[in-house]
Amino acid sequence: MAPVMAVALDVMDRPWEWGEADCCTAVCDVFLRLYGIDPMACLRGKYSTKLGAMRKINSYGGFIPMSKVLADQHGLHECEPKVGAIGAIDSSLLICVKPDLWLGKTLHGLSPVSSASVAFHVEV
Repeated sequence: MAPVMAVALDVMDRPWEWGEADCCTAVCDVFLRLYGIDPMACLRGKYSTKLGAMRKINSYGGFIPMSKVLADQHGLHECEPKVGAIGAIDSSLLICVKPDLWLGKTLHGLSPVSSASVAFHVEV
């Protein structure tokens, strides 16, 4: 838990910026530092506003479908909640600190969440 929490605090404690430090990019930055995989690699530089983000999400048919496609493209597999997994809820990605504690990037830092709708992890 400690390494995930330390990386999450370091990465997510930045000012919000669409496409650079938002609810998706920040979580993927944590995952990248932990595992060397960036699930958002194909979307980097493709949006810089909320409207741009919404257009990208809609092009995948919604947030959860987008999460599943990006996870699959990067070899991540659906899993039970576990430390270091990426989770998705209706409108945000999360990183798992422990099975009942997920962190999500907010406008003013980060916020704890008790569960995710779906979780993904790499085989390690």
